[in-house]
Amino acid sequence: MSAKAPFEPGEYLGLLDLPLGPGDTVLDLQPDRPPTFSVHGYGPTTMGGFPKPAEHHARVTGRLRSNHDIVLGDAQISDWGPLGHRGSARWALVGLDVADHETWERIYVQISGLESILRRPMEEVHWPRDGTTDRQQYSAVVAPYPVAESTHDGVHVYPRYNVSFSISDPYQHQVTTIAEALLRADGPLGVDAWTADWVQPFTTLVGIATGRVESLRVVITQNGDFEPERREDYVRGVLFASGIGQDPKPAERQLSSRGDDIVPLFTLDDSPPLATLIANWRSVSEELPALPLLRLSQGAGLHPNVRFLLLAHAAESLHARTIEGEDKVEYMRRKARFKEALAAIKAEGLAEEHRFLRDNVEPRRPYPLAQRLRELLTTSALAPQLDGWNSRTAGLDAHLRTLGVEPTDLADRLARARNLVSHGAAHLPADVIRPAAALLDLAVRLGILSLLGFTEAQVERAIQRLSDP
Repeated sequence: MSAKAPFEPGEYLGLLDLPLGPGDTVLDLQPDRPPTFSVHGYGPTTMGGFPKPAEHHARVTGRLRSNHDIVLGDAQISDWGPLGHRGSARWALVGLDVADHETWERIYVQISGLESILRRPMEEVHWPRDGTTDRQQYSAVVAPYPVAESTHDGVHVYPRYNVSFSISDPYQHQVTTIAEALLRADGPLGVDAWTADWVQPFTTLVGIATGRVESLRVVITQNGDFEPERREDYVRGVLFASGIGQDPKPAERQLSSRGDDIVPLFTLDDSPPLATLIANWRSVSEELPALPLLRLSQGAGLHPNVRFLLLAHAAESLHARTIEGEDKVEYMRRKARFKEALAAIKAEGLAEEHRFLRDNVEPRRPYPLAQRLRELLTTSALAPQLDGWNSRTAGLDAHLRTLGVEPTDLADRLARARNLVSHGAAHLPADVIRPAAALLDLAVRLGILSLLGFTEAQVERAIQRLSDP
């Protein structure tokens, strides 16, 4: 994969193979947007009440004037009368002969921030100490495969660096690396299976490590190899869809919005195998509402109070999923005891009191927010760090006391701050709320690592990586 877009975004003329016959089509393929198209001379048009109900098609194929095939996935077409037919699709795959293939052996992806969790490719660099000597030598030792291939459910995942050298210019020399990943399936998969089960979870995992929203830069499908014995089977396609930027870039130092180096929560050198992580993510994410809340909190430009609110809700949700959920035996015991108490009250002839308690009292143990946060923060991995975080959030404690709020401990400090902001009772300055948001962000992401199969030692090392918020 090079640093040049494998297929330039833009408008293309072509023909689509549609149920009512082929139609001259203008296809608009843009970065980070679903593909759209307009068709002229396709079927009869009707007057009045535009647009007409849309036709839905799981797969539509066609040919561009550039001689590339195009495949549209989950397409819909509407009749706009004199304006012709217009449509859109969830994704488009473009390439030579791609219409002949419904499944793909492998897929190449470039994800923003991927280089943050990979060991740096430049193992050694030697350059002249003095630029005035008669003969000088520059050299670099590049390691393009910093992580071993991992496998799960017949899919092999191989993150790596694509390395290129400028060897044709006699006046300058440059080594360029691009962080990418190759995913290869023993049994070929369709586009939807690749993206939903492997590519999107992989992208989200990188975001968990970097603490920001990461995006897909390029997705390329491939069958066969560019080798003599399989060259006739060699086919590549470029995927266009919402969330795919079509902007491949060389690997570079990753910086935060404030210009600081991104320190990832984990690296692939110190984590479960990547293929296993992706598979675990699929099972964990199905029942974890904290994940979309965390992703929302990572959006660039969020007001610190809004980010704090989202992370507080994410922490509360994570506690309910991972800690409170372990107390099912206690809940069943309380539920049985509650039924006995209701029966005893009814037996005493207190029917009105019985109905009131039955309709308004929940036998589940009450969990105030402060208690949830306290239990989340005092996990074995995070507890040793709390003295430091207590100091970092001292400014929040002092500000709350000026508002007449008297927190009892760190968890109560966070809970009371959440209540003030959530209810609109106070605006907390950015400098006092940022450390509190950083602590909640750390707690949520560490909890997710535990669910993904990180060992206790790996989680502890992750905490050490982020010892400074």
